[in-house]
Amino acid sequence: MKNLIVIISLVVFVQSYAQNDSIEMRKIDSLSYRIASESSRINSQSNIKLDSVKVSVKKFDNKIETENQFPSGSNLSIIYYLNKSELILVKVTERCPTNKEYSNYTDFYFKHGKIKKIRNYHNVSMCIAIPLNESFYDTYGYNENLNNDFLKPYIKKLHDYMTNHR
Repeated sequence: MKNLIVIISLVVFVQSYAQNDSIEMRKIDSLSYRIASESSRINSQSNIKLDSVKVSVKKFDNKIETENQFPSGSNLSIIYYLNKSELILVKVTERCPTNKEYSNYTDFYFKHGKIKKIRNYHNVSMCIAIPLNESFYDTYGYNENLNNDFLKPYIKKLHDYMTNHR
C-alpha cells in the first residue's frame, strides 16, 4: 500500500512539474506574440559578419530579427524576444530548400539568461513518403549540421555580439 501511495505521489509530482513548464512556455509564447505585434518601428538595421556567416540585423524595442546566410548556402531566420532587456525566447527557422512551404523550427525558452526548454517542430507534407533508409534531413534538404548542438552556442554568440557591438 505504501508503494502504491509513493508511486501515485511521484506521478502527480511529475505531471504537475510538466504542466508548470508548459504553462510557463505558454506565457512566454503569449508575451512574444504581443511583442511581435507591437514591434513595427525598426530602431536600427545593419549587416555584420560573424565568423563566416553573413548576418542581416533589424533591431526593434523588444525584438531582434536576423537573417543568417551560411557559406554552405543554408539560411536561418533567428528572432530574439526580450522582456525588460532580458532574453526570454529565441525562434529559429530554417526554410526547406526544396519546398518554400515547409520549415524546420527550433524555439529556445530562456529564464535568467539560461536555456530552460527547447522545442523542435516542423511542417511537412503528409503525402510525401519518407524512405526507411533516408533521414528527415535528406528527404527535405535541411542542413543536419544546424541542429540543437550547433544552435545553442550559435544563438548565444550572435546575441552577445549584437549586444556588445552597437
